[in-house]
Amino acid sequence: MRIRQKFYPYPVMERGNHSYKEFSYNVTTTVKVDGYNIVFEFDADIGDSKIAELIATGKAVFAYHIQCAQTCYRASFETKEKSFKKTIKEDDLNGLVEVCPFIIVKEDIKAFSSDNFSADYMGIRFDIDKGGILAIGDQSQHTINKDLNDLNNTSSIFMVTTA
Repeated sequence: MRIRQKFYPYPVMERGNHSYKEFSYNVTTTVKVDGYNIVFEFDADIGDSKIAELIATGKAVFAYHIQCAQTCYRASFETKEKSFKKTIKEDDLNGLVEVCPFIIVKEDIKAFSSDNFSADYMGIRFDIDKGGILAIGDQSQHTINKDLNDLNNTSSIFMVTTA
């Protein structure tokens, strides 16, 4: 799922958007194979103190959207933690997997403002509804390569005998 430029009724922190003075939401995504599972490890860093405060108080969360077009897998996961691991069965993913990090609002927020707002929004307060997006991180793509021959050396569950 590639996020395209959208317009929001309030400032959203994303790269290339000038609603904030500086983009300060960075997520490092690492993908590892663990047996028959794929483990996604996320390390997030949010430099905006107001958004970080919302996450600390449970009014906002880090959210990760994972999608695989080849298998039609699509899911999102939420956490308050800066470091987060998610294990997904290997059968659910194959080929190109896209990951998009967000920060979303978990309950209605009244009069939100940030010192990091650009000059256009300085001094303005915004009401943001539950489910609203506060920040969009850089998307990443990962290729999941499976060993299709891993069952070739497995013995059969059947035994053929002659009478």
